[in-house]
Amino acid sequence: MSNMPTQSNYQPTCVVYPLERRKIIKKTLGYVFGWFLVFAIIVVLAFVIAITSKVPVPITETILSRPTTWAIMFGLLFLIAFMKLLYEIFYYNFYSYDLQENQMVIQKGVIGRTEITTQYNRIQNVFVDQDFWDRIFGLYDVQLITAGIEVATSQPLNHIDGVNRENAYMLRDMILQKTRAATNQRQGL
Repeated sequence: MSNMPTQSNYQPTCVVYPLERRKIIKKTLGYVFGWFLVFAIIVVLAFVIAITSKVPVPITETILSRPTTWAIMFGLLFLIAFMKLLYEIFYYNFYSYDLQENQMVIQKGVIGRTEITTQYNRIQNVFVDQDFWDRIFGLYDVQLITAGIEVATSQPLNHIDGVNRENAYMLRDMILQKTRAATNQRQGL
């Protein structure tokens, strides 16, 4: 009897090497932090305008002194955070990737679904990296650079983001191994 996996016991790579749930919080907090900065800039600008206005208006009589203004701003921030959290939960649940025999397939997206298929013989480089928020949450991204596509355009599509350190390096090594095998096969080695 063969030891080859059958269709019934086959698991996609994303099940064996899953994304971390921390990715949901990381993406949500990064987004909300950006909106928080926008609101902070608006508040500072409103205070500067109130202070430098030619018409003397006490700060206590400006729109920023009204509790409803603050309630609306914090309500909007909460709504933005909640909607982003829901989006990231759906994105996490719909995101999948699989290292197949001749290609890697990444499926992602909530409203507009995208499927990226990358032939191993087109991969030129594979590396693991972290951005600022990844470092805070202990997450890693596996980036692929493919032939014929500029780095700036291939990275956002060809990557697995939000895995732990061990899985990131395991995935990188597996992709590199499949890339070498595909290259050797193409060259007849």
